[in-house]
Amino acid sequence: MNKSENEYGFTLIEIVVALVFIGILVVSILTGYSTNLTSSAHLRNRNIAINLANERVQFLKQYELSATYNRSSSVWTDGSPDSKDENGVRFTITTSLGDTSLFAGDNTIIPIKVDVTWYERGKEQKVSLQTYLFQSY
Repeated sequence: MNKSENEYGFTLIEIVVALVFIGILVVSILTGYSTNLTSSAHLRNRNIAINLANERVQFLKQYELSATYNRSSSVWTDGSPDSKDENGVRFTITTSLGDTSLFAGDNTIIPIKVDVTWYERGKEQKVSLQTYLFQSY
């Protein structure tokens, strides 16, 4: 059977090649989308951790302005962590004071460190914030 000049259409091979090309394109788009979602979740969790660390430092600064510095005070956690759940993720916040306080005239410089940890895809992630608090006597 010969094709006449009026017959138009695609051959089976052309259709198979087009389907393979479309399939490769769809798989690559879905892979990129999945990677983007994973990266977005990691950045969201990291931002939450940074905000939690900043909140803790701001709380300590506020407390410092209204109270006398006392290492045994309940506001200064002795390494025992607090936990907070955000978006279905448990963040653990640990506040620790530096071993040595620096003295500058009538001021005491108190080094503090806030660590925020969480688990993501089976791995522990961590954000640390180190700063100093100044107290006048």
